[in-house]
Amino acid sequence: MRIDRYLANAGVGTRREVHRYIMDKRVMVNGNTIKSISLNINPIIDRVSFDEEPVIYKEFRYFLINKPVGYMSSTIEERYPPVTSLIPQADVFRLFPVGRLDVDTTGTLLLTNNGKLAHSLLNPRFHVEKVYDAVVDRPLSTKLIDDFQKGLNINDEYVTSPAGLEIIDDYHARVSIHEGKYHQIKRMFIACGYNVISLNRSQFAFLDCTGLKEGEYRELNPEEVNKLLLFLR
Repeated sequence: MRIDRYLANAGVGTRREVHRYIMDKRVMVNGNTIKSISLNINPIIDRVSFDEEPVIYKEFRYFLINKPVGYMSSTIEERYPPVTSLIPQADVFRLFPVGRLDVDTTGTLLLTNNGKLAHSLLNPRFHVEKVYDAVVDRPLSTKLIDDFQKGLNINDEYVTSPAGLEIIDDYHARVSIHEGKYHQIKRMFIACGYNVISLNRSQFAFLDCTGLKEGEYRELNPEEVNKLLLFLR
């Protein structure tokens, strides 16, 4: 592996920053200062240090964020800022959001640079549960429980897979799905004559944002990462 990629993946800096650090003789491999940005190393055997501090390499990174309103689930600036702009390390680690939350939807969002895992987590065949709290514009009918369980026809485009619905109070419902189609929760309620006033994803797989205020984030711990990797197919 090239030393510049190794250092970038370890979070030392962007590729451009890493190149400058190497040219400034701040990087050592096996005790020797290096000058080549294209030097190939063995991530397992070789010892790398930056400013005389050991560099701990991780190929993949996993972050959890409590997404606030007003941010796109993307990596580029569009009509709204990308959610990655809330995580300073996002560019360094090349993080991207796993799935999408609408700009006005809040809650649990996973970001990673592990594309293979992201593909597995988003594949409906693997039944990764997503839980949403929805507030609607009129009192909820208990009939919705059966309607959501049977599946709903969305504008003759598709029929949703069975979904769980729990009525919390007159205007608040908790919905569990294993899909993730465009505006799915909102369109399911619209199909039943309701408009969603606010929507929060409270859970993705086993992850939730307990302890995180909107806009706050944290890196997953090793136990959580190992549990996520069980979804790899």
